[in-house]
Amino acid sequence: MLTVGAIIVICQVISILWLWHESREQVTILVQSAINHPDRHRHYEKEVHEAVAS
Repeated sequence: MLTVGAIIVICQVISILWLWHESREQVTILVQSAINHPDRHRHYEKEVHEAVAS
């Protein structure tokens, strides 16, 4: 039981770290895109949807 619990906890920690990394990456992309190309509103919406989906 302890082994299964440890495996589940490790997998959850990996998932949380991966989602945190992806969120930071998407926020960086959105900010850079907003600064460099203010006319690309559809691209922003796509990135926001991807962030919410993840």
